[in-house]
Amino acid sequence: MHASQHHTACSESGRSDIDAALAKTLHTHGCTPAQIAHAAALWQEFVADVGAQGFSGSVLPWYAALHYLAAPLTGSSLTQREVAAHYQISPSTLAVRVKQLAGYVKQPALPGSSPARDQRCQQWFGEQREPPPRRSPVMALLATARKLTPATKVTALDNDVWIGVFSDTHRLVSTLYRDRSHIEIWLYLAHVEVNLLLGGYRIEPSAIADQFGKLFARLGLQAAKGRDARKFVYLHDIFGRQEPFALLKLESEHG
Repeated sequence: MHASQHHTACSESGRSDIDAALAKTLHTHGCTPAQIAHAAALWQEFVADVGAQGFSGSVLPWYAALHYLAAPLTGSSLTQREVAAHYQISPSTLAVRVKQLAGYVKQPALPGSSPARDQRCQQWFGEQREPPPRRSPVMALLATARKLTPATKVTALDNDVWIGVFSDTHRLVSTLYRDRSHIEIWLYLAHVEVNLLLGGYRIEPSAIADQFGKLFARLGLQAAKGRDARKFVYLHDIFGRQEPFALLKLESEHG
């Protein structure tokens, strides 16, 4: 298979995984089949327009934004703060993704609820909803650190600084989690954010994830797909192409 064909196949496969994870995530967070249908239509329209380069970073803020935007289309009303708290992300991160997607909300164009579509959603997941995900200790720590860290005016960090932060944090988590061979990328990025906060740098999680994805090819690290597409983060290869990954390989005892 030609390299470009292989990349296309990989991208389509990864996108299919994310589409399925979108539906499952929204269902888990209490969306009705009609809301899931609206969100899926909005997501497909957005991806068809912007292509693979149009979205990056962690997928969870994208899902939260779709939840927020799809809810009013079926008569529900949610605030961004409520949705952000439900998905355990910051309101400002959610606002960024909502702004990127909002231009694609066209009420008449989006398909409404239909018995066939609603039935398919119920068949996918069954009648019993999964319980909401438990809040991890790391995310609880981050929430506290964000409240305690004053807003600071920080000039954009240059790539050399970012590379140093990412590399040093990778060495740190390799020591802290030395009983593991891999760590989830979202957890690694949470450690990065904590370190930045301690240094007085208040940078949005979505911006950290985007920067990590763009610089990944220069870090000499290895990523793996993982099984939970809801935790995918987009990483760039040396040619600037993006693929979704969930796990980051840690350094072994012997380097």
